[in-house]
Amino acid sequence: MTRVKSVRLRAPAKINLGLRVLAKRTDGSHDIQTAFLALDWYDQLSISSSSVISMTCTNPSLPTDEGNLVVRAARLLADRFSVSSGAAIHLEKNLPYGAGLGSGSSDAAATLTGLAKFWNCDVGPKDLHVLATELGSDVPFFLDPRPAVGEGRGERLTYLDKLFMSSDSKPTFMVAVVTPPIVISTKEAFSLVYPRSGTDRDSLITILKGSVDGWQYELTNDFEEPIFNRYSELRDIKRHLLGSGAMYASLSGSGSAVFGLFESVEKARNALATSGNDGWVGRPINT
Repeated sequence: MTRVKSVRLRAPAKINLGLRVLAKRTDGSHDIQTAFLALDWYDQLSISSSSVISMTCTNPSLPTDEGNLVVRAARLLADRFSVSSGAAIHLEKNLPYGAGLGSGSSDAAATLTGLAKFWNCDVGPKDLHVLATELGSDVPFFLDPRPAVGEGRGERLTYLDKLFMSSDSKPTFMVAVVTPPIVISTKEAFSLVYPRSGTDRDSLITILKGSVDGWQYELTNDFEEPIFNRYSELRDIKRHLLGSGAMYASLSGSGSAVFGLFESVEKARNALATSGNDGWVGRPINT
């Protein structure tokens, strides 16, 4: 088999449509229920030949050693499949981190997928899923970022293909993501939330299949109240998005990004422009 000389991939952001924090697990993490929706907003990952595994990044504040999920993903794949070759990995970092958008997990998933091709590893989807789960709870979603309900730690996925698409195969809403200069660690967020009792996955899917107009009252993120109580400016951003015409607005994951769903790109752009913060406007990825 001819060896691939280089690989270039895109690693998308995601938002969470609802997030239920359930019982604490024996491994110290929590069971959750959430719907993942990827966005047409990406980091770029490039892989080329090298005698060792190395990483460079356009964001100098990010680590390029074992402190980065990209390097951990590369070394995990090399170890499990006895790869002796190296790889030079370059990350063009466009997505904010510590914002609940899954950017580090997405980069890790792209690394697994890209290096499996680059190194000609005999690895199937189930093998990649196992490795992804070891790296992080939402890494498996990014291996195949179709709309999905995530359970367990987020790694058990039920896909919701074309749920958010109209009859002419266009997204039924546009997304505005507001990214204030606040970094919230997962550990901090879970220390603030009180787990709820078990709930039915089917109820979440039923809500998602209903009108977006009803989501604001039925589709909740358990991190919102405790995070908003600590960072009141995030509550103000959500109110701003709703006041600007959002059909639904929510904290994404454990924050700090707050997003709104709008019926037009013009409304979404206006909401972001008047928010006083950086962010992004675009489409969800539905297939």
